Amino acid sequence: MVGDEIQTDPDYFLWSLDGEPQVLRPHVLAVDREGRTDAVLVARLSEIRLPCKLGYTTVYAPVIRTLSVVHDGLLGDHDCGVAGAALDELFASLELGVADALLFRQLRRESGLRDAAQARAGFLTRQRIARTDLRWQIELPNTFDDYLASLSSATRKGIRRTAAQVEKAFGDRLSLRRFQDVSELDSYLRDAESIAARTYQRSLGVGFLDDERQRARVRMLMERGWFRSYVLYLDGRPVAFEQGEAYRSRFVSVRAGYDPAYAQHRIGAYLLVKAIEDLVEDARFSVFDFGLGDAEYKRKLAHRSIEEGDLAVFAHRARPIRINAARTGLQGVSSGVTASLRKVALLDASKQWWRRHATRRDRRR
Repeated sequence: MVGDEIQTDPDYFLWSLDGEPQVLRPHVLAVDREGRTDAVLVARLSEIRLPCKLGYTTVYAPVIRTLSVVHDGLLGDHDCGVAGAALDELFASLELGVADALLFRQLRRESGLRDAAQARAGFLTRQRIARTDLRWQIELPNTFDDYLASLSSATRKGIRRTAAQVEKAFGDRLSLRRFQDVSELDSYLRDAESIAARTYQRSLGVGFLDDERQRARVRMLMERGWFRSYVLYLDGRPVAFEQGEAYRSRFVSVRAGYDPAYAQHRIGAYLLVKAIEDLVEDARFSVFDFGLGDAEYKRKLAHRSIEEGDLAVFAHRARPIRINAARTGLQGVSSGVTASLRKVALLDASKQWWRRHATRRDRRR
């Protein structure tokens, strides 16, 4: 029943119980029918923060205990009877006070599990604004030329123009290294951190950070052959990285960054295409997954998108209901602003302004 999502792999799941500090214990359900296990639902009891943001600013983040179903956590049979039986057990645990909320991570918009969970929730406990986002994916063909041929003419020209400009500007001063093995752990984390420290993501308090938690996770992934990252060097100095999880036939982009001093050369875009080219040439991989989040460059490079989003159902108790009400109000404001910016084609521009502003502010400190 193992699926394509790394979090449902038994080795990863067992590691997460100790390796992810927010996890309190496992909560795995097996759905049996006529003496046969038809499905397994993979969840964990966790104590987490549920952040609400306006733009890039977190304005409310209560600590809450959740029964969190991992991404693609329902394995095996997905029929209505299976989903119903799993939800019966989850809602019973919620009523017994095991958790303050059920949290379904990155459920597809058309998921039967999503529909059934929303239908069972009461007026006060249902997540009123269930925001979704896009997950863009590339179907990796047999050759890189085939991949380029699958893109629009404008995108192909843009890729070639960027490559020509970067290689003309820097020539053989550039080098590319792929990191996979645990023996490379220290050198990779050192080089990635040197880039991440200069990125706008660091200014916003997100993205890559070489701390104890990151180090433990990367080590685990490397030990199991699930890690792959690309680092671009200029005169031996790291200037861009693209980090991902290589699980089964999928490469999932997890983190990326580039030195803003070379932003005008689009070295991040240059490295991304080099990573895609390398994965095309590796017959093990059939999908490049950009991870959750929409962006113009993803739309241009990808072949398909999947609409996903977290879904929360809160316990019928005073504090969880208050948290749900506060989140509903803040999410309503955020969704309204986002929709207005998208309507007047200013959403991408506003994101870029916030990133430049955060980078300048960080440099002044």
